[in-house]
Amino acid sequence: MKGRTIAIVLVIAIIIMAAVAYQKGLLRLPGEDDGPLPGRSLDYDVTVNGTTASITLRDDMSGAMLSSIRLVLYGPGMGQGQWGGPGGNASAQVLPDVEMSYLDADGNGRLSAGDGMRVRSEDDLAYGVWHLHVVQPDKDGERNESVRFQVLPPGAGPFQDSLAVHFLDVGQGDAALICTSDRRWVLIDAGPSGSADRLLAQLDELGVERIDALVITHPHTDHYGGADEVLEAYDIGSVYHPGLDSSAKMWASFLQLVDEEGCPVYTDEHLDPGDYLNVSWTEDLRVMWLSSSGDANEASLVLMVANQGTSFLFTGDLGREGEENFIALWGDADVDVDVLKVGHHGSRYSSSMEFLELITPERAVISVGSDNSYGHPHQEALERLEELGIEVHRTDQGAVTIVQ
Repeated sequence: MKGRTIAIVLVIAIIIMAAVAYQKGLLRLPGEDDGPLPGRSLDYDVTVNGTTASITLRDDMSGAMLSSIRLVLYGPGMGQGQWGGPGGNASAQVLPDVEMSYLDADGNGRLSAGDGMRVRSEDDLAYGVWHLHVVQPDKDGERNESVRFQVLPPGAGPFQDSLAVHFLDVGQGDAALICTSDRRWVLIDAGPSGSADRLLAQLDELGVERIDALVITHPHTDHYGGADEVLEAYDIGSVYHPGLDSSAKMWASFLQLVDEEGCPVYTDEHLDPGDYLNVSWTEDLRVMWLSSSGDANEASLVLMVANQGTSFLFTGDLGREGEENFIALWGDADVDVDVLKVGHHGSRYSSSMEFLELITPERAVISVGSDNSYGHPHQEALERLEELGIEVHRTDQGAVTIVQ
C-alpha cells in the first residue's frame, strides 16, 4: 500500500512539473508548431543606464575565435559602426561619441558564454532601439547573432507589443498605415491621386493626428499620388524615399511640398540596405533594399517592420530583378517574416518561389483595385502563394487590418 501511495505521488508530481513546463513554453505537445518556444529566454542579458549598455552573453555561443568575428553596432539615427575582432577588452570608438569594448571573461580568445560587451557614451546614449550584430564564421560563410536593446527616457515605457498594420483600400495602388507599440504612425505609400479623399477619410477614422514617418517606396503615381494631400493635412515627422530621379511633374510637386514641410528627408544618400530608421522606440524599421538607379519598380524601398513577436515585409512594386537582388543580399540571413505585402499588386512577375521560400510568410496582403485594367492579381502569383500554404488577403475586398 505504501509503495502504491509513493507511485501515485510521483505521477502527480510529474504531471504538475509537465504542466508548469508547458505553461512556460519548455514543453510542447505532439503536433504543435515547431517554431520558437514562447518561453525561451534570449541569448544575452542587457542592462542599461543613461550612458552605458552592458551586454552579457549566455550559453548559445559558437566558440569562434575573437579574431574572426565582427561587431556591427547600429545606433538610433546614427548609422552604423563596425569593429573587427577585438581579442580582449580593448575599446574603440565606433560611432560619433560612442565607444564599444569587449571583455573576454575567461581569457580563451573565443566567443564564449559569460563574455561581455559594453556600449558607452560620455553623454547619454541616444533614445531608441539599438542593435549590435555579432558576425561570426560558420560552415556556410557567416552567422549573425543580433542583440537588441532599448534606451528610453526616464519614465517612458515599458511598452507592451501591440503593433497594428492597416492595409488601406485606395483602389489600384498601395497605402499601408502602421501604428507602433509606442503610438508612432508610419504611412508607407499614399495611393493614387484619385483616391486621396478615400485615403484621408481612413486616416481620420483611425484617429491619426500626425504622421511620424512618410515612406514612399518609389516614384509611381499609384504609390505617391495622394501624398500631396497627406502633406497638406498632417504634420510630417520625416520622409523616406529611394532617391530616384523622375521627370514627372507630380513627383516634382511632391518634392516641393516635402521641402516646404521642412522635415528631415532621407534617401539613398543617407540609407543603405541593413540600416534601421529612427522612428519608433519599440519597433524595428529596417531598410532591406533600395536603389537610386534602374527601373523604378525594382528600385523600390523595401522595409521590414518588426518587434520581438511579429514582422511585416513591405516590398513596394518589387519584381523579378528586385527579388533576385534581395535574395543575393539576404540569402544567407534569417529574414523569415510573418506577413508579406505582396510586390507589384500580385503581378506574375513578382512573388517568385525562391523569394517566398526565403522569407516564408504565413500571411500575404495584396493591395489591388477591383476590376483593374492590369488583371492584378495574376493567377500565377496566386498559385505560388497557395502552393506554399500562405493565407491571402486582398484590399479589393476591403481594407485589411492585422493586429499583434
